[in-house]
Amino acid sequence: MEPKVKVTERIREILQDVTEKLNTDTTNEIEEIKTYIIKNEKNTEIPFKLVHFAYKNRKPEKCSLYLNELLEDSDLILKEYIPPTRNPELEARIKKLKTQQENKDYKKMTKNVGTFKVHEPGSIGKELKTLNNQMIGVFNFVLTVGGAFVFGYMATKYAFADSGQDSFPLQLMSGLVLGTIVFFADLYFLVKEDMR
Repeated sequence: MEPKVKVTERIREILQDVTEKLNTDTTNEIEEIKTYIIKNEKNTEIPFKLVHFAYKNRKPEKCSLYLNELLEDSDLILKEYIPPTRNPELEARIKKLKTQQENKDYKKMTKNVGTFKVHEPGSIGKELKTLNNQMIGVFNFVLTVGGAFVFGYMATKYAFADSGQDSFPLQLMSGLVLGTIVFFADLYFLVKEDMR
């Protein structure tokens, strides 16, 4: 639909002057203007192309205005834009792409936040094997340190059994010294093993 213009007195005068000037012409524009003047006097809107035609064919001595001055008090009436309906396939693709982009943005945004380990079906056996190795290492550590302490304690007891003196403090001290030496040696090897 073409734009329309609200008719003012100036526009009405020019339309009438053009119909008088070109009364003998039978162009489509003149016929439309005549029809408008005769039938639609109460109508306040006219197509812009008729106003433009009337302006080009006006009597210059009667109206010395420019077109913009002629339309100064008038309003331009445009048809309301109605957007075409979109293809449903296109809408579905757009929705799918938006969802994919949102998921991609979300994953990018949360990639460093609270990472969770995904357990594979065979990972429980691996974890149990690791736990078993650690338990064996701890048990071996305690048994070795305990054995070293008992060895130092008992060796001192048998070494000084003939003296007849109470050798308990000496036994305890030699057990602790040997246990401490074995403790640090075993700790060194445990840490070295874990570093690999």
